[in-house]
Amino acid sequence: MKEPKLSDRLSAVVKLAEPEPAGPRPYGLVCDIGCDHGWIAITLILRSLAKEVIASDVREGPLQRAGEHVLQYGLSDRIETVLAGGFAHITPGRIPDCGIIAGMGGYLITDILKDAQMRGVLPGRLVLQPQNGWEVVRTFLPQAGYVITREDMVYEGGKYYTVMLAERRGESCGPEIGSPGTGEIPAGEDEKIFALYGRKLLTGRHPVLKKYLQTEKDKLTGIAERLPASSGDLKQIEDKLQGIDRALAYWGD
Repeated sequence: MKEPKLSDRLSAVVKLAEPEPAGPRPYGLVCDIGCDHGWIAITLILRSLAKEVIASDVREGPLQRAGEHVLQYGLSDRIETVLAGGFAHITPGRIPDCGIIAGMGGYLITDILKDAQMRGVLPGRLVLQPQNGWEVVRTFLPQAGYVITREDMVYEGGKYYTVMLAERRGESCGPEIGSPGTGEIPAGEDEKIFALYGRKLLTGRHPVLKKYLQTEKDKLTGIAERLPASSGDLKQIEDKLQGIDRALAYWGD
């Protein structure tokens, strides 16, 4: 049976979830939180990227459809569907190798990770696709002992989506962000810009991020031009524009 056709957003999530050749392959267990229709879980199994997947969601309708798709592909012995929020269904005795959270707001993702951290069930690898609040997630991860090692960004259906792979420090996770030899500027410089837009995306001069920044600049410039000089919102917009210009400077044009 052919693989399900993934959207560009979900394809980016699966791509970052792929185990690296030097690491364990496939994963023993992956947890897909907020699985929606189950396409990520199914793809991971069909591509032999995971031996088992727990696909969970807080909504009964999408979870039921995910279960139907799992049965359709004959993968009910490899994919378990669970009605649960966050990592509530995960126990310390069965922590997944990789956790995927896609399609939620950054604040909600951070709350889910904080709860899992308190319960001691966070996996060593996390693939996160926050719909908003990117900086909230990027700021929390180092506090929880993770390093963002890879990032991607896609444009689909008129929206921009950022995806990040975070790995717990001390595990096989490649060079730490900003460490010697990565070709990136030292930590402490432009940290606010990195939190907003992603150090890996900026230093890698990701073309989709550049498009996003230029679009935001045009939009905010138009708003600023229509505001009176006495407007209290003008300073805030000017600060955002200054940050965007600093980010665009990474492309050097």
